[in-house]
Formats: sequence, C-alpha cells, structure tokens
Amino acid sequence: MFTPNALDLVIMRMLRDVGIARSWHVMMWTNASGSTVAERLKLLRRHGLVSCTSVNANLRRDGHVVLTTTPVWCLSAGGYRHLEPVTVPGTGAVAKLGPFRPSGSLIDHGLAVTDALVWARAYGWHTVTERQVRSTEQVTKFQPRPPRYWTVPTSTRTFGDARTLTNRSATHTSDGALLYNDGRTTAELLLEVELASKPSAILARDIDSMMAAGRRQVWHIRQKPVRNRVIDEVLGQLVGVRGSWAAGIWTSTDQQIYIVGSLPGRASLGDIQTLDAGALIPPFAPPGVSGARRVDWSGEWRSRDTSKATAASQAARAERAALGPVTADDSGWWSDAA
Repeated sequence: MFTPNALDLVIMRMLRDVGIARSWHVMMWTNASGSTVAERLKLLRRHGLVSCTSVNANLRRDGHVVLTTTPVWCLSAGGYRHLEPVTVPGTGAVAKLGPFRPSGSLIDHGLAVTDALVWARAYGWHTVTERQVRSTEQVTKFQPRPPRYWTVPTSTRTFGDARTLTNRSATHTSDGALLYNDGRTTAELLLEVELASKPSAILARDIDSMMAAGRRQVWHIRQKPVRNRVIDEVLGQLVGVRGSWAAGIWTSTDQQIYIVGSLPGRASLGDIQTLDAGALIPPFAPPGVSGARRVDWSGEWRSRDTSKATAASQAARAERAALGPVTADDSGWWSDAA
C-alpha cells in the first residue's frame, strides 16, 4: 500500500486548498526541485491521489495573453482520504473541501488566483483560499449562523446605476486572503483577482464593502483599461480614494488598497526537470508589507540536513537582489492588454 511522504502531503494539501495548479506552482509552493516535483506528481497520479487534465487557459507568451493548452493538477477524491481536516485561520473553523472540477472560466480564474497566492507565499505570506472561506463562513441549511472573519457585509451604498446591483448578496467573499507574521510585522489582506470587465457599480460596491469592514485589500486586475477605470472612476469618483503608482503597484494614500496589473503564468515552461520556477514570479515582493523577503518553505517537508543547499540558495537570491530594483517597464510582469 502506498504511503505519501512529507513532500507528497504538502503537495496534496496545496492542491486541496487552491483547487487547481500547474507544475511550476507546485515547485514554488514547496521549494522542491523540478525533477523532484515531476517524480512525486507522477507517483501520486499513478496511485490515484492527484489528477492531471489538459485544459485551455489564457497564458502569457512574449508579453501577450494567448489561449494555450496546458496540463493542470488537482487533488483527486482518493487524495482527500490521506489528509487531515483543514482549520481556517481567523475563525478556527474546519473546512470540508471536495475535488475541484476544472471547467470554463473557473480555469483561468483559478490559475490566476493560484499565481497570486504562490507569489505571496514566496515572500512569507500565509494563504487562505476562497474554497476554505466558503466552506466555513457561508450560510447553509446545516449552518444558518456561521462564524465570520474573512467574509464581510455587503455595502449598502449605491454607486452609479443601481440596476446592476439587483442580485446583491448580504455578504461579500473575496477570492482569497493573505496573512503575514514574521515575528516583527503582522498584516492581513483580502485578495481579489479581476479578469473580466465588471460594471463600475459592482466593483465600487465590493471595494466599499471591504473598506467599511476595515479590511486592507489587494486587486490583481489583468486588463489595463479596467485598471484605469477602477482607479479613475471607481476609486476616484465613486468611492473617493486617491493614490499613486510606484514600480507597477498602485497604492492608496492610506495604504489600505493596492492594485497590481499582473500577467498570467508563462505559456511555455520547457523541461520541468531544469525549470527555475523562481523566474516565473516577479523578482520583488508583493504589496502589503515593506521589506518582505523570499522564504524557503522546504522546511515543511525536509528531514535531512540541507543547510549547504539553503545557504547557496540564499546567496543566489542576495546576488539577484544586488542587481537593483525592477521597475514596471522592464519586469515583464505588468499587463498592458486591452
């Protein structure tokens, strides 16, 4: 009988929580090598604990977003039986999650959220997923009054055309949440990933809902016209918030709202055995905490002495950092897609 090892369990927990991921996501999440990740995913698939499906997704090639066929990984029903229940930070509630079924727009959105979570985790943020929050904080027949922490009451203010808000829910659940605590600095952010072009009234309502609850928020908005509309019309005119751009990140004057214009993951990865997954995320920290540094999460599964390898990895990162800051224009991470 196959028994998953420590790395396998970290991979399986990741897939359970995020729902959908590409192989490079798994590499960044675990800090394992490409060859090791390829070997473990293959073994887990052989034993029916994870599944691999080819899907059509909008990915990045030469600075443009193109429809690409790519394999994605999900945790199978058999994999769930090897995992302990997940306790969600904030409420302490136990989430009951089921297999993610990749289809339609859920693929692009799911991969974009995983992109954002992987980038944040690489710089020390802990992650909470929408799946976890909805499982524990949504009203159901069996849970009429669930504990609430990440879910916020929907704003009662009316922005622009009220007809766009006819299906308003009593609460707003974001696409995820981020927690940071390095022993000196603590922070929390609600995460939103916007791929489509929603009406300004809906965007304003969602932003205002989180503001009214006193929650800081970060928005990953793919299309440049939508970003401009959110900043100029939604925030500037409807909500009444001002801010400025610096190195590709828009920050409100009170540092409560951040807007990032990131592209999706790279379409062509090459051979995972030799892939440097660290090159697939921005080489600078995400917004929310000043001075956040790259974190090696391999301690979650390593049992042998890896101090020399870790020291070499840290030295390489320090060398890259010494090259100086990366701006929005030369990083290749910010989208000008229409």
